[in-house]
Amino acid sequence: MDRFESLFNLSEKVAVVTGASSGLGRRAAEVLALAGAKVVGVARRKEALENLALELGENFSFISADISDRSLLRDLSEKINSKFGPPDILVHAAGVNTRQTADEVTDLGWDQTISLNLSTPFFLSQLLVPEMKKKGWGRIVNFASVQ
Repeated sequence: MDRFESLFNLSEKVAVVTGASSGLGRRAAEVLALAGAKVVGVARRKEALENLALELGENFSFISADISDRSLLRDLSEKINSKFGPPDILVHAAGVNTRQTADEVTDLGWDQTISLNLSTPFFLSQLLVPEMKKKGWGRIVNFASVQ
């Protein structure tokens, strides 16, 4: 086993990555799959997820879902646990940036940004953490950016 493998061997680990269809989420999914994790990508854009599945092969599966809809998170967490097994790693890379100045942001725009960037990661983690605790091992990574 080379140094990379000994440091970053994630075989036998299940990793869930939100926002996996593009950007940092896509790159996180690629790196985790390269390290041997069984990656479950979650994003709205099914075609982009299908293309990523073709590139990454057997270490990548996906669920096309709009995680900004909080009412769907329980079903998503149950699907992840039953179909892929409880996750060991959860990467929250889905997010939105309105790219407006503070005086241009609407109430709706603010609420949508806070919901997807803060509330969704919290509530999805809350649903998946109990199984991580049962396993005695888990890692959660939250991506954020400021512009």
